[in-house]
Amino acid sequence: MNYTLFIKNNFEYTKIMNIIKHCFYIEKELPNNVFKNEYKKFLCEDFDLILDEKFLENLKILSKLSKDKYVILGILDKKNQSFYEHFGCFNVIKIPIDITNKEFEEIIDFEPQKEYQSVRYCYNKIIYLSQSEDWIIYCDREFEISILALKNNYDIEHLKTLLPRWISIEETIETYLSPMFTVMPKFLKSLNMSKTDLKKTLIKNYTNLL
Repeated sequence: MNYTLFIKNNFEYTKIMNIIKHCFYIEKELPNNVFKNEYKKFLCEDFDLILDEKFLENLKILSKLSKDKYVILGILDKKNQSFYEHFGCFNVIKIPIDITNKEFEEIIDFEPQKEYQSVRYCYNKIIYLSQSEDWIIYCDREFEISILALKNNYDIEHLKTLLPRWISIEETIETYLSPMFTVMPKFLKSLNMSKTDLKKTLIKNYTNLL
């Protein structure tokens, strides 16, 4: 892969960033609510799923429902801010939804330089933005989860049949987060929250609203 899919035009980049800011609270981090108010429904998955080429199938299923032809992959890490100075393009990738698994793997493994490693290994805050803005995904390496947020016109129960690995925030806490909090007490301490308060905050922010 080369830089073909990276956004190079400053006007297009500014437009995409404005859309991202319309959909996400980019200054916020988990366990706070990172999604704007129009997103009322949520499903969660293990962070590592987005690092698997098979994740493309998830994007294709969602894009078929929303009739999208592409998705935007963006990086929210502060380190990302100097990417343009080094490479003449922005670390925002416009991914056609009809690419192959191999092509998607090349995207997440693309490593322009050692200090700017690939999506798979380097960045902590990764987002996916659908062309329609009907659904968006926030991925947090430190929390080891990805959260899919959808507008109200989606049936969560139907989505669960299409995306069986995606589960509720309550199930996510039980399956992924509680064991992590036990083996990583320093991470919990860095948040300056008790385990109970952290769970309550996540459930408050990411329980589906009818």
